[in-house]
Amino acid sequence: MKFLIKYSTEIFTKSEITRKWLISILKNNLKHSFKNVKIILERDKGIIEIDEDISDKLKNVFGISSFSKVHIIQFSNFNELIEKAYDFFKDRIKDNFKVKCKRKGNHNFHSYDVEKTLGEKLSNLAKVNIKEPKYIAYVEIVNNKAYLLDKKNKCYGGFPISSQGQALVLLSGGVDSAVSVFYAYKMGTRCDFLFYDLGGNTINYAFNVYKFITKKFLTYGKFYYVDFKPIIFEIIKNVKDNYRNVVLKAIFYKIANEIAKKLNMKAIITGESIGQVSTQTLDNLSILNEISEIFIIRPLIAFTKEEIISKAKELEIFDLCYKGKEYCAISRHSAVVSANKEKLLYFLNKIPPEVIENAINSFKTIENLEIIENKLESYDILIDLDKINLEEFLSNLDKLDKNKIYLLKCKRGQLSSIIANEMRKMGFKVVDS
Repeated sequence: MKFLIKYSTEIFTKSEITRKWLISILKNNLKHSFKNVKIILERDKGIIEIDEDISDKLKNVFGISSFSKVHIIQFSNFNELIEKAYDFFKDRIKDNFKVKCKRKGNHNFHSYDVEKTLGEKLSNLAKVNIKEPKYIAYVEIVNNKAYLLDKKNKCYGGFPISSQGQALVLLSGGVDSAVSVFYAYKMGTRCDFLFYDLGGNTINYAFNVYKFITKKFLTYGKFYYVDFKPIIFEIIKNVKDNYRNVVLKAIFYKIANEIAKKLNMKAIITGESIGQVSTQTLDNLSILNEISEIFIIRPLIAFTKEEIISKAKELEIFDLCYKGKEYCAISRHSAVVSANKEKLLYFLNKIPPEVIENAINSFKTIENLEIIENKLESYDILIDLDKINLEEFLSNLDKLDKNKIYLLKCKRGQLSSIIANEMRKMGFKVVDS
């Protein structure tokens, strides 16, 4: 089976040197994506020869604008071209049609001659419809060779993956960060993924998205894990309620910067868009940018939530994504939408440096996800975190009876998971709902 591929605009319009370089990367990507494949990439198009039908996979290769199953013929004169093209198309035309021809090289005929003569010959099978045909017989001629095809499959285009370097994606498991990966790939970036465990079961969503999207787009990348629960615990203890979310985001950036440096990556990619949540106002994003030494790419910066969800559904990743609130209730009241830089730095300095250092130094790669349940069947004391003074509760943990079993609960389950985790470290027996 043979496939004709057409390069994306990002390749096709480049200088000769740049085009050759991008085509070489595309060829390398194709070789890694398909086994037992023969690839011939020319200046303006490519031919892939393989035993299996790879249509469903080929449409997800970046750097290609379209592909078609193709039949290639050689001809020595006009009549031979028409006869061979007729033999190919005669069993394919079931409804009204037209012939469309493109031509390169020196010939004693024009493209219009092919369209007219082949169209007349095929008209004994179906009616010709120039304006709105239900079938198009494509003939693309290069010298004494013709490419015959009847369907052009649209692809995503963009740059070949890896042509623009490598970046670290902050993958939460939510819809926004998942869609941002698609656009990072389209930019030609090869991605590794950094997941911050904020409690709850969001890691399941993030890991499933990671596995799905790397497989779908025929690429690879590592999934890095950081246990963020101890940091959130310190934020709740040390940061004023309305500044907690922006402090959390600032620490996201700080840790991602250090890990990106360790991995020799030039950029961090997020799913942020203006105005989606309190940390993503223009004021807050401006201040947060100052915290990052490494370039932050936000592919979705001007997308509406509706547009992001629509793209996620198109990419078939929406159902895999986490739909809940990502940070649970660490800010219980109105979160600041225009943070003061001095206040932000003040609260950042209240987080014990060793807690952040430990997160940076203990990040790890996860290849297979193992879900470990840490629950008890019964309890002595129920604590509803939504109905108590959280700061007072945390400051008096040392006064609780460690011989009792505690059940922690909150509206979304994430906050209870975080605090239960810290209490277990202190020697308590805890159930989190």
